[in-house]
Amino acid sequence: MKMKKVFISLILYLITFVSFGQVTVISPTGDGGFETGATFAANGWTVVNSTITNRVWYCGTGQVGFTGNRSAFIGNSTINVGANTASRVVHFYRSVSIPIGATNIQLSFTYKQATLDASWDFLKVFLNTNIPVYGTQEVTGQLGGEYPGVSAYATYTSVSITIPNTYAGNTNNLIFTFKCDAVSPHAYGAIDNISLVYTPAVVCSGTPNAGTSTISSTTGCSGTNFTLNATGLSIGTGISYQWQSSPTGSAPWTNIIGATTS
Repeated sequence: MKMKKVFISLILYLITFVSFGQVTVISPTGDGGFETGATFAANGWTVVNSTITNRVWYCGTGQVGFTGNRSAFIGNSTINVGANTASRVVHFYRSVSIPIGATNIQLSFTYKQATLDASWDFLKVFLNTNIPVYGTQEVTGQLGGEYPGVSAYATYTSVSITIPNTYAGNTNNLIFTFKCDAVSPHAYGAIDNISLVYTPAVVCSGTPNAGTSTISSTTGCSGTNFTLNATGLSIGTGISYQWQSSPTGSAPWTNIIGATTS
């Protein structure tokens, strides 16, 4: 059989609602401010610390939050920073989902680290599918850091990161990693008011644009593999995709089973 022509058709299911407002994934006054509860777990976070309980992440009042009472900080207990000088690589993280079509994905937080020990004691932020491990630094999906950078953050300092739109349509772990060595000077970080927001895709109205379709080979026998692509097509929630084929390049067109992505 000869494949003469392939095109993509878009089926519109929802046309009644259009949203332009931001959607909050992590609220800086709730889970992101560590005000939902007194532990990491109560705020939806998982902490990855050493079995030793000093110079690791705590959720508490050892370093008072930028707003509210609590923060996530490096210390010896929920109420004490202490002066432990051991080397550590410790993490806290949570799963976050950004829907397909989302744009303007913004992560922000406040960070305090009164002592600068550049390249040795610092915070980094990652977004990937890994489960972080104590003592191991993440290497993929780095969004930001090293913080504080070239000068100490004597007070809580605002940090803003624009997350690439390529993360939309995926679920990843948002990971905050503190790494420190055992050599003076010694730093102890604190983080608060974590916010993650995005602008959702606009639900389509009217007739969507099917774009321009291409096929890797216009001829072939039964069982031959080929690749379909489409460019310039409409994107938004409420749109379904269906590739169709015709041996003559004209009607009737037949749905290609399983070919339902753009």
